[in-house]
Amino acid sequence: MKTAAKVYIYIGMIFGFFLIYPIVLGIKALKLLDSAQKKEELRNIGLLILLLGNPVAGIILLLIDDSDLNTNIK
Repeated sequence: MKTAAKVYIYIGMIFGFFLIYPIVLGIKALKLLDSAQKKEELRNIGLLILLLGNPVAGIILLLIDDSDLNTNIK
């Protein structure tokens, strides 16, 4: 699910390139997604992405499991 979240965040950033906030939120979400150890760390950025960015990426960020975050898949 971590990879799917990254893909949808990138898609939201590409299609929202003419606005500033999807790019800023996307970069912040990608950094938090790489460094997060618990799903509670992604709750706030998940809500922001859900409302202001790509809704699919926001839902995935809110539903991601702790076991998905602790894997070392890059």
